[in-house]
Amino acid sequence: MEDTVLYGHALVLKELGFDRPTEFYFTKEDAPKSMVWRKRAEVLNHNGDAGLPPKVSAPTFYEAAKWLREVKNWSVRVNYSRENREWFYDILNMETGDYDDGGDCYFQSYEDAFSAGVSAILSKLTTN
Repeated sequence: MEDTVLYGHALVLKELGFDRPTEFYFTKEDAPKSMVWRKRAEVLNHNGDAGLPPKVSAPTFYEAAKWLREVKNWSVRVNYSRENREWFYDILNMETGDYDDGGDCYFQSYEDAFSAGVSAILSKLTTN
């Protein structure tokens, strides 16, 4: 899973304290107004970079899910429905046992279901 999280996800992760080194980061440097570039760099914690313009670490969905599991105690699981022939996710708060099956959302690929599960966890963490 090489896809990085979206810029909005990266901002939420930074707000939640994501501090792992990443290969990619987002920046508005040399970007047209209201645009953001994703750039590759040395593997660093770009969220701690005080440079101007500011950078935001852009972890892969896997790196984000691993951090959410290890630090925030939230897990995402992806399964396949043979009946629907599509993928789905569920998420678990490992501290409280709260479980969310993702509703009736199905996805064409494992990666899409996985990234939707990570997004769902970030949503729960920002609304609590």
